[in-house]
Amino acid sequence: MIRRLHTVIFFVALLCVSAFAQAQLSGSSIQFTDQQLIQLFGLGTEKMVKPSQLENRAIELGFTPAQLPELKKRLEQLRAGAAGIMNKEALTNTDVYDARRQSTGTKRLYRSVPTDSTATSLSIFGADLFETEELSFTPDLSIATPQNYLLGAGDQLIIDVFGVSDLTQKLRVSPEGFIRYPNYGPIKVGGLSIETATVSIKSALSKIYPGIRSGAVQLQVSLGQIRSIRVTLIGEVKRPGTVTVSSLSTLLNALYLSGGPTDNGSLRNIQLVRNGKKLVDFDLYDFLFRGDLSKNLLLQDGDVIRLAICQTRVALKGAFNKPALYEAGPQETAKDLIAYAGGISPMAVKDIISVVRMGTTRREALSITPEQLATFKLFPGDTLLVDPLNSKFNNRILVTGEVERPGLYGAKEIGKLSTLMAHLTSMS
Repeated sequence: MIRRLHTVIFFVALLCVSAFAQAQLSGSSIQFTDQQLIQLFGLGTEKMVKPSQLENRAIELGFTPAQLPELKKRLEQLRAGAAGIMNKEALTNTDVYDARRQSTGTKRLYRSVPTDSTATSLSIFGADLFETEELSFTPDLSIATPQNYLLGAGDQLIIDVFGVSDLTQKLRVSPEGFIRYPNYGPIKVGGLSIETATVSIKSALSKIYPGIRSGAVQLQVSLGQIRSIRVTLIGEVKRPGTVTVSSLSTLLNALYLSGGPTDNGSLRNIQLVRNGKKLVDFDLYDFLFRGDLSKNLLLQDGDVIRLAICQTRVALKGAFNKPALYEAGPQETAKDLIAYAGGISPMAVKDIISVVRMGTTRREALSITPEQLATFKLFPGDTLLVDPLNSKFNNRILVTGEVERPGLYGAKEIGKLSTLMAHLTSMS
């Protein structure tokens, strides 16, 4: 008896669904909403119905031949975005990421470059740092003199003497590194920091101002006008050559003036050479990801900045939070680069990561698991691919129409048609 009752309920439900579909297709116009057409024909997804298969698919769904011209017109409008309706399922992962970036209203630190077909339309991460108008990297001349700033020819020192005596002297450092104080003579300050120069000047002037020793007379030394220096940039830089900058400029200031690295240039192997010896290796990723500017040293006259060629550039494509072209350090693995990319998106297939590698004569495909990322060595030209989740559901029941509780239901939780029917009491 119970089995017969279930059978009756099933056929009643089937008749209701059939009647609803016929009502949607009746009349000269198509009654389906834009949202329903997007889902039925897979618009904006990998499963989108091809134009050559459109008529067969439409007939399968119950459309009449007379409705096909209007249906094609509606679908064409939806494809072109004329209807202005595109839900989350109709967007590809790449569209979602691009829209997210654009919605922030900030400029990205990327520059697009032509790449092979596996990594098309990706950008070099960090390259646009040297092109964005919001950043100028101009040295702030109004700040206090840095402790590691060394005085040189052309700098102006302001010496204030106050207390029993009260006077101010503005003295320029000579090419030999001396200042000439009235009624005393030359004092050596070239190559000294402000702190060290102050001690030297106090010691010298105490001979004409005895009150300095007792504290009755105070002396203060500050930097007035600063000198200009010349720095040379070579290697993979957009505008190589010699530039004139202020003596408060840093390595990053000069690099910004040069336009930054070329597309082949390294962001992670920037060398500062002083007096023929390499002084420091500057890694721009330290600044971009950790805010570390400890190696962004003050420049000196005659310094040379050399930009090396990028050795290991890897494409991270697909469902990463920041897909782009990244530069791998000598000891870095796939796990490190995925961290640079902000990790894998929640909307990604996470159990398998594909790798496309340049072989001797052709490309090679590899697959790695998340557990292998920490030890997986990267090679120049590698591409890491993470697929987005499929828009289809494994266990979805979609209920629409004149029911009290339309929407999505889990097939596993519902279990039986009778359970579902209990939720779908007619509103009439």
